[in-house]
Parts: sequence; structure tokens; C-alpha cells
Amino acid sequence: MTTVSRYLLILMAALALICGVTLHPQMSGTAEAQTAGVVLAGPTIATGGSYTCAIITDGTVQCWGYNRFGQLGNGTTVDSATPMTVTRLSGPATALSTSGGHTCVLIEDGSVECWGINSHGELGARPGNHSSTPVTITGLSGPATAVSAGGGHTCVLINDGSVQCWGRNDEGQLGDGTTRDSTKPVTVRGLGGTAVAVTAGGKHTCALIDGGDIRCWGSNYNGQLGNGRADDSTQPVKVRGIPGTAVTVSAGFGHTCALINDGSVRCWGHNYYAELGDGTKNDSNTPVAVRNLRRPATSVVAGPTETCAIIGDGSVQCWGLHLYSLGNGTDHFSPSPVTATLVNGTATVVTTSGETEGGSCVLMDSGEVQCWGANHNGAQSTVPVTITGLAGPVLQPGTAPSPSESSPPLADLSSMLDTSPSRGGTGLIAILTILGASAALVGYLNSTGLFRIPAIQLPPLPR
Repeated sequence: MTTVSRYLLILMAALALICGVTLHPQMSGTAEAQTAGVVLAGPTIATGGSYTCAIITDGTVQCWGYNRFGQLGNGTTVDSATPMTVTRLSGPATALSTSGGHTCVLIEDGSVECWGINSHGELGARPGNHSSTPVTITGLSGPATAVSAGGGHTCVLINDGSVQCWGRNDEGQLGDGTTRDSTKPVTVRGLGGTAVAVTAGGKHTCALIDGGDIRCWGSNYNGQLGNGRADDSTQPVKVRGIPGTAVTVSAGFGHTCALINDGSVRCWGHNYYAELGDGTKNDSNTPVAVRNLRRPATSVVAGPTETCAIIGDGSVQCWGLHLYSLGNGTDHFSPSPVTATLVNGTATVVTTSGETEGGSCVLMDSGEVQCWGANHNGAQSTVPVTITGLAGPVLQPGTAPSPSESSPPLADLSSMLDTSPSRGGTGLIAILTILGASAALVGYLNSTGLFRIPAIQLPPLPR
């Protein structure tokens, strides 16, 4: 929150007390933060179908790789081996998610914007209208606190703990009890509690419920819903057999994985490529333990045919199938975890490609990005290499964007505000005038002793 925003909030609170109005801040549905539309959570780097996107510390987004349908978000359809800045974002981004062909970002004010492929309405627009620049999602029931892009559909967590989805719904992946596609957000029915996280997979979706349970819905052809059955579900079903409490969940193309509070990882669903990590290639419709994983794991991400986890010491381990390598320079297939050969530093985020022929990337604690696999321009690497050309360090999850330009002096509000009548400037000036007059009135009445107004005690402002 800027200095100007802080002063405006204080003045608004003072005016509300004078007028007998109580201001109630919005409460986030996540366990990590409470906001008035600003949530600091979620991944800040993600790999899609042969392309990658990352949020820079100033809140801008850069993408590189394949761009036939505008996946890079820079207004073109030209591939780029170097990072390109996404244009026309309405504000600083705080989290992002990619799929095989579209990307969505969470904006600081709780809105969501998406770009790229729109075959099924995953951008919130009529199918077929692909977009090379961000499109704002309309119809959300409240500020979003997390976003996840799936294989033809997109889902968000709303700040009241509900989940909304839109796009493809042929196997019930939107969770509204139907199999009808929707270009507008629909609310997931029957979550069974307050959601604190959401993850969209190939044709299924899962939510982490407050208390540690997991609910999944959509396709269950390979047991990826984890309820011990093989039939699809258009509404959430409970994952069975998770020991302890789940703290994160990640949906891949046909499998799902969860991090447990003891630092272990459990996976279920498709396992032809050994992506469950239990040493077999047998599908499982209930969670199985990843074998020989160094512990404790601190995060897990399920990809199309492989799975990766960050270990407590900042190293990365992967298992399953990757066309080029699992990050150690030799193995492209392993039924149990192998350790990626990072260049230096410790990893804070790991992400796997939306396509087997793509790549995998990690965000380091230094803010640099290391990737391996293919980058769609013919270059390949079986071990992590550092990405060059980024506009700055990548934003770490849970931190606020810091705009590169310094804020103008408090007295010079005109440089920050559009005061034209078409943008509501006249009304804004009137509000500021009233606020100033109210503050002056408070000071005058106190000084004369005619009417004593008690000191206003405000809670600490969010940082």
C-alpha cells in the first residue's frame, strides 16, 4: 500500500466516524492474508506449453517461448527466446498460472486477467477469440485471492472461501453440477467447507479445504479425484486415505499430488509414466506415498507426465517422465525422485511444463530463474541454465510488488489521479475536498472546546 493510500484510508475512517458509518474491511478466504482486495500469495513463475511467464518485483509480467496464439501477452504472435513484457495489465500482478496455452494473473486489487488460447472460453470470452493481450474476467462474485489455469478451464479462489470456474466443462471440471461449458464464472457447488487453495488440472480440479481435507471434481478416468472410484463427478468429492493434514495440493494432467504436514508427499491418478513416484507404473484411485523422497518436502507441483518437489534444504527432486531430463542431466525417466542439478542458490518455487516437450523451471532465492528442457527455439538443456534478459529479479511468493518508480509527494496528488470527468475525476476531487474539510472541522471543534471528538484508534495498516 502506498503512502498516499494510507493517508486516504485514515481520512476515510475519520469521515466515517463523524458520519456514524462503520467501515468493515474485507476478509480473505486464505489462511495467509486478510485484505481489501490485495492478496499476497500464489506462484510467481509458471511454465506452459513451451513457454514460461514470471512476475518481476515491480509487478510487471514477462513471458518467453512459443507465441502462436498470443501466449506471451505482448500483443504479437511472434515466438521469443528472450523475455517479453506483457502489455496492458491493469495493475501490478501478485500471482500467475499457466496451462498448455493460456495464462492468468491475479492483480493486486483482486481482479483476474488472462490471455492466450481461448478454445473453450477459458479467457472468459466467446470460444475462438484468442487474445495476445490480457482480458479482464468479469462476473466474479468477489475479489479473487488465487488463480489456476487448467487444460481449457480456469478457476479462482474468492476471498470468502468459495471457488469459481469457467471454460471447458465436458467432464464436470467446473464443479457446478453440469457438463455445460461457460464463458462466465460459475460457483462450485458442495465444497463442504471453506477453500484455502484451488488447482486446475487437465480435466479435473481440486481445492484444499480449511482443516486439511481435499475435494476434487471433474474427470476421474485414471483415479485423479482420489475417492477410490473411477467415475467422473460434476461436484466435489472427498479424497480418501490422506494421512495427517494436507497443506498444499497440485493437479497435473491426469494425476494429483498433495504435500502432507509431516513433509511427505502423496499422489494419485495416472501413473503410466511413474508420475506418482511409488516405484510402479500402476494407476491409483487413492493416495500413495512417494518413495525415497528426501524430507521434509516444502512444496510439490504435478506436471503433465512428471512431478517435482522442493526439499527443505532448497534442493529440487523430480520423478516420472520428461522428454529431455528430470533436471539431473541424465535421467529423463525415473519411478522415484532424482535431484536436479541447480546452478547455485536454493529454490523457492518449482514449475513443470504444460507439455512433455516443454521445460521445467525453478525460482531461486536470489530472484533468478533456472530452466531445463526445450524453449521452442531449438535450444535444449538437460540441466538447469540461468535465464537472461529478465527486467529484474522475479517476485518471491508472499511478497508485495514494489513499483520501480518512486511515489510522488503526498501533496502532489494530481500526478497520481486521473481527474477527467470521464474517469470519475470530478467526484474524486469532491470526495478529497470533503475529507479535507472534515479534518479541518475536527481540528477546529477540538481547539475551541465546543465539542470534543475522541482520538481515533485505528488498527495497524496492512503492509
